[in-house]
Amino acid sequence: MQKSIKYNFNNIPTYKPRQSNQITKVKIGAGDSFKKSANSPSFKGHFVKNAGDKISEFFKKPFKDPYKVLDLFDNFGIMEYRTLTVRNKSILNKKSPIENVDIEKTLFLYKIMKKNLVEKFPKGFTLVSIGRSPAVLAKTAEAQGFDVKFCPISQLRSDKFLDTVKKEYVNKYAEFLETIGITKKAVDESKKPFVFIDYTYNGTSLKNFQRLLARDEIGVKGHNAVFLSLNNDLLVSPKIKELSKLIDGYFCHPSMKKYSPVKKTYNSDVLAGNVANLKMSDLAKWMQFHLIDRLEK
Repeated sequence: MQKSIKYNFNNIPTYKPRQSNQITKVKIGAGDSFKKSANSPSFKGHFVKNAGDKISEFFKKPFKDPYKVLDLFDNFGIMEYRTLTVRNKSILNKKSPIENVDIEKTLFLYKIMKKNLVEKFPKGFTLVSIGRSPAVLAKTAEAQGFDVKFCPISQLRSDKFLDTVKKEYVNKYAEFLETIGITKKAVDESKKPFVFIDYTYNGTSLKNFQRLLARDEIGVKGHNAVFLSLNNDLLVSPKIKELSKLIDGYFCHPSMKKYSPVKKTYNSDVLAGNVANLKMSDLAKWMQFHLIDRLEK
């Protein structure tokens, strides 16, 4: 049984959710380093044998940019990180620029989300992260073995979102969704629900995405497609006071976006199917390393 985190809610800065129709535009790679195959050359014996030595040697030399350690290997991700010894993980993380309070808040919220998801769907689920806001927590769930997919999208808070989406863009987005296993047939025939989540202000973003997927060109709807507000449906606990204050401070603070595995892009590119297979940022990876370390102790 995992120990519960005691979090000090005093002096948590309050950030009001944005009330305009403008939203940060986002992008995510359909297959990033966390999907790296165990059969890849860098993961086999060569990597396991030399990774620790190279990292130790790297930190013996003076340097200014701590992120450069992650350039030692291509696609250095969770799978590769897990091969390191405790000593070399410690060496690596001593250079981490991430503040402990940010790790604590992320871990705290992830545990609440995980608990509620498992209780709501005891027979299993496919988690679908919409846009950038839920992506940090969703990526941690993926690293822990949950079935997770990421949907790039932006400007969902606009009341005119669906009016601006051209039919050919919907077709292209449908093609992208097919590459990550989200189709009408896949959802309808799945033995477990597809749970779509997003951080919401007034519910508009989640409703717009639900309506987009229900379009004839995509056709994802019905009882097996479940749409939940991350903050209103999953990050809830009656025993924790001032939880909503922490949630708003976390998701509405601009600096927390830097830990997201989802990157910025123009919505027209995403909907046109121009979703590049990009690597996660080093800072996003480092956050995941810290989270996995604490979850797997």
